[in-house]
Amino acid sequence: MSKSRVSIDILDLVNDPIKIAIWFDIMRSDGITAKAIAKKLNLKKTNIYYHLKHLEERELIISKTNVVAGTNLIEKTYTINKKFYEKEERELRRGLRDSPGKMRDAILFQLYLTAFAISKQIIDVSTMSNEEIKEQMEKETLPFSKLILFNNQDLEKATELLHKSISSFDVIREEGKDQADYEKNAEYGIVLGLVSLSR
Repeated sequence: MSKSRVSIDILDLVNDPIKIAIWFDIMRSDGITAKAIAKKLNLKKTNIYYHLKHLEERELIISKTNVVAGTNLIEKTYTINKKFYEKEERELRRGLRDSPGKMRDAILFQLYLTAFAISKQIIDVSTMSNEEIKEQMEKETLPFSKLILFNNQDLEKATELLHKSISSFDVIREEGKDQADYEKNAEYGIVLGLVSLSR
């Protein structure tokens, strides 16, 4: 890419949720290997390599070749393109509202990220034993979700609150703290949306 346009080029992935899931996993686990990604996403390594090659060709991720400690084995580790966190990229994401097509892709991208995160939690919880559930309850770390309902009267107020931030990724952090660090190490996510309920 001649210009820093990671935030725009990444929207081309909206028709391929698997690549979005891989990119998100790399963003959350800087320096992850293909083997670890395959295990986390329950995919074959051959499939993972196909997607990683495509992501790397588009410069959405960057690979680094390392020698495994104590062996002669070579392995690749992956990170997302750090351009994603640059000021110019943040401005590009803010400007997406000027293009309905790109905005639609941005919304789809975020929905896929949300669906991926929720699906992973569903799998994690459904495979937990009673003992693990009890342990998580004691630690208060079970991934509960909440559906917030409101009527037409409150719709305008809710919409205003939700639209105050137009960043592709919203994080709550102390002033001056690095956003990239928070996105990578975030432990919780809140999903908010306006859903029309038919009666």
